[in-house]
Amino acid sequence: MRGFSLESFPYSSFGALLRADAHKVPTDIDPIELESLVSNYGAVLLRGIPVHLEGFETLTRLFGTPVQAHINLHLERQHHTRQALSRASVGLDGFTRTVNAGSSAINPHSESYYSPFCPDLVWFLCKQPPNSFGRTGLCDGVEVLAHLPPAIRGQYEKLEMVNHSIFDAAIFCALSNIDSIETSFARIRETRRLDLSWMMHRDGRFEFTYRAPMIRKTRFGGARAFANNALGGSGASLDEFKADGRPFRRSHLEKYGVTPSMADAGLETAERLMAWISWERGDLLVLDNTRIMHAREPFLGGREILVRMSASRTGN
Repeated sequence: MRGFSLESFPYSSFGALLRADAHKVPTDIDPIELESLVSNYGAVLLRGIPVHLEGFETLTRLFGTPVQAHINLHLERQHHTRQALSRASVGLDGFTRTVNAGSSAINPHSESYYSPFCPDLVWFLCKQPPNSFGRTGLCDGVEVLAHLPPAIRGQYEKLEMVNHSIFDAAIFCALSNIDSIETSFARIRETRRLDLSWMMHRDGRFEFTYRAPMIRKTRFGGARAFANNALGGSGASLDEFKADGRPFRRSHLEKYGVTPSMADAGLETAERLMAWISWERGDLLVLDNTRIMHAREPFLGGREILVRMSASRTGN
């Protein structure tokens, strides 16, 4: 891309750093070339471009339809506001949000893997780096799958994550910025070829069942990847991390058949293959969410990262 230098992530076989020359602005980014880089590298970090909120939203819209995946589906009828969203809205169009609250570590995961609205692309904008620690870790799900012990890999290949939910359809439509929930579900089932079924109840409640395999094909390239939520959520606190240097803590999802030994093997493999990003103000990171899992190191103060998600117009 003219006016940018391309570097590989250090100590990693995936990921690219796109460093801007002087006086570059977001409109100088070629969306076709950037999408090609994401397809090849899985993750692209753009550095040295003065990206502000409006430019962040404009740029991400070039790559597909924005999606709202972080919605608490256990909605009460009185909550007809965005309080039902699990993250604060800070954007101009309702799709830009803060990342997960708190300062503890977060284990490697694919964003909203459990949801039929799971995004193809995830975008992060660093408004304020943390005072200390707080790096973001990335691991390539294609590599993780290849490096899992064969017996463990075979166990994961047999599993799927099942999401069965019932919620108020009107509230969901308002929070998701959609007109018809049935039309929306039909569209994503057709375009993404999902194992998704639903029914509308007479009282206005909507019920769906979504089945997602633990091992899935990537949106760009169609490779098989371990990119899911099987490794749990919260990791170490900052004090725990300082004590033993380990950012993650074992967590497993017994109801989906993930045993402690499977969780340990997956987490150890992901951590061993992880590339770490130390944030700088204005950094913009885009991930192929069907391939790259991301994680968070615990941190001390100051960290402000915004996130947007989108469904790609291209890919497999």
